[in-house]
Amino acid sequence: MSIIKKSDNYIDGRPAFVPEKEDPAYVHERLKKFIDLFEKSKEQHRNTERIFVYFTIVISAFISVVNVFSVFDSRETQILISIISAILDAAVTITVGILQHEIIIKDVLLLS
Repeated sequence: MSIIKKSDNYIDGRPAFVPEKEDPAYVHERLKKFIDLFEKSKEQHRNTERIFVYFTIVISAFISVVNVFSVFDSRETQILISIISAILDAAVTITVGILQHEIIIKDVLLLS
């Protein structure tokens, strides 16, 4: 009795969960729904994580661009640019903290 078999439906390069005919009724009724729910949740979390990573990359790039403009302007503008740079740096720090927190939570849940 094999719970997972090859099918045309693949998720992340692995075959999707497809119960076989000889599997018990609970596999068809409950286990498949539960596994499908976890697969959907996993995809949603992965997309959220991608958004945070892209946000971090874009904001990090803006920090460098903003700092270049501080060389050419007056002292008041340099102060403003330093404040903007610090705000962008704080956004990156917060985003990386959220990502690290999510990774730690996932690792703890997988280990328990």
